[in-house]
Amino acid sequence: MNLSATATPNTPFVEDLVNTLTGPVQGELNAAETLREQMKRAASEFDERAAQAAARALLDELSQDSSDVRRLEALLIMGLAHPTVLEKHRIPLAQEGRRLAQLLERASQGDRARCILELLASKIPNDSAIDHDLAGVMRRTGSTDALVERYLRRADDAAQRGKTMEAVTWLQEVVLLDRNRRDVARMIRDLRYQEKERRVRTSRQLKVITFVLVIAGLVGVVVMRESGIHADYAGLPTGVAGDLNSMRQRLDGLEELIDKNIVWAGMSSALIERGHLRTDVEKLESELAQKQRVLEQERKQQLEVAESMRMRGVQYAQQGKFDLALSDFRSALEFAAPNWEHRQRVEADVTAIEAWQKGSK
Repeated sequence: MNLSATATPNTPFVEDLVNTLTGPVQGELNAAETLREQMKRAASEFDERAAQAAARALLDELSQDSSDVRRLEALLIMGLAHPTVLEKHRIPLAQEGRRLAQLLERASQGDRARCILELLASKIPNDSAIDHDLAGVMRRTGSTDALVERYLRRADDAAQRGKTMEAVTWLQEVVLLDRNRRDVARMIRDLRYQEKERRVRTSRQLKVITFVLVIAGLVGVVVMRESGIHADYAGLPTGVAGDLNSMRQRLDGLEELIDKNIVWAGMSSALIERGHLRTDVEKLESELAQKQRVLEQERKQQLEVAESMRMRGVQYAQQGKFDLALSDFRSALEFAAPNWEHRQRVEADVTAIEAWQKGSK
């Protein structure tokens, strides 16, 4: 969509803009899918310059009526599709998103409000206010089961990161929502017991290590041994945060160093580092696996869209509606992967229709 960067905002123009951004999308989609499709549409139909002009027009209208749900929703969709728009106009994404969710819920659009908050939570994961609002909406819309699952996932993630008490906190939230979850209450007791045992073991280990090191310090040969181990420790590959291969190499080196040397002065540091590295590697592997699953799902969805557009294009061609068929074939090629099994056939159809159109002029 081409918009002048200096366009003067006016109500008809803004109304068309709002309809474009918040209007219905193709297919029978739920609220979350509809929101994602609207964002994709905003990203594809508006370049950066047009997005800035559109945002200015929406802001001018909202300055007159800040509670206009559709205009605020259009602005948020545009901002999510073009983040620099919000940054340039100093619009706080979290604040405006929460305000929109409140307005949507008041307008009996609880599912839409929940989707807005879930999207914000994914983009700003550490915002407790967003998390609180989302939990409230889920309770009021009868999504208690989904909220319970959300808390359980957080508890599991915290436990995997070694944050036992954080996991207990999330599990306690589950019990507050559903006091019949005896399994969760049992998990809380088990985690507390494990934390207590871990502290006892750590205390014992540190006492043993300290004692052994004191005795070993009396023997001159231990000094040479310590020097060699520390040299090996210092020579381990550097683990770069976020670089899975380097982190694995560092972890493998630590594992070998710890297995090969029963006790040494810096063993406690190595044990702590190994524990942190294990957690970080597992978390990064989990994130990479999740990203891969998301990519696979997106590719699958794009393939389904491409196939749907191709089939509709074939139907239009059979009906003699070649302009519509050409549009759908081109859209199918845009959505499909390069190795799509129907790509060659669809490209041939596009070429044939374009040639026919030129010949018929």
